[in-house]
Amino acid sequence: MLHERKTFEAAASGFGLAVASAVGTAAGGEAYNYGKNIVNNMRRKPDNDLEGNHKRLKEKAKKLYARRDDILLKQRQS
Repeated sequence: MLHERKTFEAAASGFGLAVASAVGTAAGGEAYNYGKNIVNNMRRKPDNDLEGNHKRLKEKAKKLYARRDDILLKQRQS
């Protein structure tokens, strides 16, 4: 009976080590991806053209409002 218990404990601890290894590998992969994203974001040049950004956003807003108006008009006609 004592031998069976030791065998069971050994199997259980082996399973626990496998689970711990898998969890550690997943956490390591996430940490790597997180670090990689941080480095990539730091490499990007900031866009400080505020006037150009403002003009571009206003043009996009006009297009979206026109699209919304077209959709609402089609709904009213249906």
